[in-house]
Amino acid sequence: MDALAAALVSGAPRPGNIDFVLCIGDLTTRDEDLFSNFTATDSPYVDFLPGSESTFTVRVGDPEPTQARYVVPGMREVEELLRSLAAESRACPPPLPESLGPSLSTVHTPEVRATLGGGVGGGGATRDDDLSSSVMEPLNALPSAFTLTEQPPAEEGAGPPFQGRRIAFFLDYDGTLTPIVSNPQDALMSESMRDVVRSLAALFPTAIVSGRPIATAHGFVKLDELYYAGNHGMDITGPSNSLIKHQVVDDMYRPALESARKKLTETLSDVEGLLLEDNRFSLSVHYRAVADEEGRLKVAEAVESVLAEMPMLRKICGKMVYELRPEVDWNKGRAVEWLLDNLREEYEEDGGADIFPIYIGDDVTDEDAFRTLRAHGAICDGLGILVADNPTAESATEATYQLRNPTEVGDFLAWFTRPEQRHLAWQNKKQYTEPPGLAGERNGGREGLLAVDEGRE
Repeated sequence: MDALAAALVSGAPRPGNIDFVLCIGDLTTRDEDLFSNFTATDSPYVDFLPGSESTFTVRVGDPEPTQARYVVPGMREVEELLRSLAAESRACPPPLPESLGPSLSTVHTPEVRATLGGGVGGGGATRDDDLSSSVMEPLNALPSAFTLTEQPPAEEGAGPPFQGRRIAFFLDYDGTLTPIVSNPQDALMSESMRDVVRSLAALFPTAIVSGRPIATAHGFVKLDELYYAGNHGMDITGPSNSLIKHQVVDDMYRPALESARKKLTETLSDVEGLLLEDNRFSLSVHYRAVADEEGRLKVAEAVESVLAEMPMLRKICGKMVYELRPEVDWNKGRAVEWLLDNLREEYEEDGGADIFPIYIGDDVTDEDAFRTLRAHGAICDGLGILVADNPTAESATEATYQLRNPTEVGDFLAWFTRPEQRHLAWQNKKQYTEPPGLAGERNGGREGLLAVDEGRE
């Protein structure tokens, strides 16, 4: 611990940049995403970080698999690390630039100086309660979506924004209805969540908007009465009796995607933990389980090499995944627009023009949908709800509300199905039934998931 703390403060200060970064996380997959963002060559933070030799990522708990550079067994070791770091910092504090004006000791009150680790007068040790009091919440954190369920009805006050409107729900799958998992095949929907979504779809038009193919998404959700927008909205279908069906691209892109998959399989055959997922109209390159930095760098370089040879494809970065898609102007936001337009036509004689969409998602690809609901005013006004473990600054997302995890998503959706909220339901919503044989046809596809390190499908 002392050696790591000393390494953290030993580097020379870098003018206009951060001297070092220390990121500590436990066993959640979100922390692995953060570790990757601090170390990947194409990280969105790369212009603001010091070199890799001054970026330290630490995982708490089980070390396998992890992308962190260091591992500590538990919280006791974390406390020891932070105490060692505080001691090293007091022993050799970095000089403050003259441009900052007055010295730290004259700017902060004695209580703040003690919290920062110098003690009153710059000497004493830092207490545990001082450490906890120094944690700051991000500015402009998104409000919880549960505040919408706590607002009074319209007759008692302003009411929630969907009051008196016809609500339609658009739901991402991975990370929203199920937790993020290392292997995409293990992202199974719980029976309790399925019951909630089933009840929701009986009262409101409900769509699954996923990066997975429709057959795969339907195979996980197992509900026939939903609308499905697969491949990030490039393939859309409605319930069996619905006339809604749309396919943005056709099989003309399959040769390029198959070639990309073949090249990546050959190039990355020695990268342990890599998964390639063939989604018919896109190719997902999952590197969440690639533990070493060299392997992740090789994956990134291989993807760029493939894109350089295939201008008809483009790359979208998700959570520990590169998505290779056709170079077309389409995304989840465009899919939501298309579905809303067609829902309005389907319910034109029954007040369909007043649909209020609520979109819930957790990934970068969901930002297009959040942006659509924010940008189109009266045409597409609605709510975007981000699913994220930690408070998020409004400037970092186009969403307007937040839920912390799939459990909260289930609780939020369940609120709309309660008997006392039935006044919000569509009074004349069409109820769809699946004719015999169609469910098997819809679920007849199988995602092509390749474990490169094992060399098998």
